Amino acid sequence: MFIPRYFKPISDEDSLNVIRNYSFGILLSDVKGEIYVTPLPFILESEGTGMVLYAHLARINEHSKYLDGSRVTVIFQGPHHYISPRWYMDPRSVPTWNYVIVKVSGVSETVNHDLLLSIIKKLSDLHDPGWSSMKKENESYYQKMTSEIVGIRIKIDKIEGKFKLSQNHPREDIESVIAHLSELDENAVQMAEMMKKIPVGRNET
Repeated sequence: MFIPRYFKPISDEDSLNVIRNYSFGILLSDVKGEIYVTPLPFILESEGTGMVLYAHLARINEHSKYLDGSRVTVIFQGPHHYISPRWYMDPRSVPTWNYVIVKVSGVSETVNHDLLLSIIKKLSDLHDPGWSSMKKENESYYQKMTSEIVGIRIKIDKIEGKFKLSQNHPREDIESVIAHLSELDENAVQMAEMMKKIPVGRNET
């Protein structure tokens, strides 16, 4: 992934926070020259000195047959928004698009049934604790359905983040873009909040 120096995150922790906050990712793997793509909600956890991703997908999905011992990539997309040249001080500016994206790579493996159940429970706890508290996993229909999905674990060995937040512009331009974004839709507001965290002078390094 092409990442100019001024769009690099300060640390891997910034990229990990994007995964935590925007955990619906795109799983990609090369299967005999064809790129298989599956969108999935992921769980990020620390294990030892590293980080791992957990997810599950339908067994009927052809992709599931090629995920044990395979090298994969997962893409996570944070906030993004159009940036008007009218928001910059210099009238010679051009339109652009600000965005945050994180790419992680690693080797995937399929997991046993007990770990699969744990993954499902954690996803429910995270996204629908009210439903999770009903303990539907104890019902027969639920248990039958778990046989129709495959759980995966991805040990991350490479993290790349690209935070394109106008860092290549003067600070007054950044402040102007933030002000305009803050008056627009929710996605724009999220982008503005991320831009507020840019260290002063970052665009000058």
